[in-house]
Amino acid sequence: MPKYQPDLPDWINETKANFPGLFRDIAPCNFDVGEGWRAIIEGLCHDLTAMNIPGLRAFQIKQKFGGLRIYLEHTDEQAVYDRIDQAEALAAMTCEQCGSPTTKNSGQFSLTLCPSCLRKRREVRHEEG
Repeated sequence: MPKYQPDLPDWINETKANFPGLFRDIAPCNFDVGEGWRAIIEGLCHDLTAMNIPGLRAFQIKQKFGGLRIYLEHTDEQAVYDRIDQAEALAAMTCEQCGSPTTKNSGQFSLTLCPSCLRKRREVRHEEG
């Protein structure tokens, strides 16, 4: 029986196609963030690719506790980790859904959403609930 393969948003498929070396063999479930962080991730991917580090590959990109988390294999280069820290810091000030400037929201789950996206999320959850 084949493994479940979730449908990825178009922007994630495009990002993977634009940086095939960095995303070779990444499982669909291991690339899961909102489109608001797209520019941050694509900028990071561009910079990491330009570093030309043999074997460098992302194995997980996700939101955790309201922050961007990026996990890589095959590097111990401090410049890579410094650049990841920059991307994660920028994401902490950017709405994960729409890309607007914001701050992390506390509550049952920590999220980085602007007031408008947070309100929409609460409305949807209320309707589902």
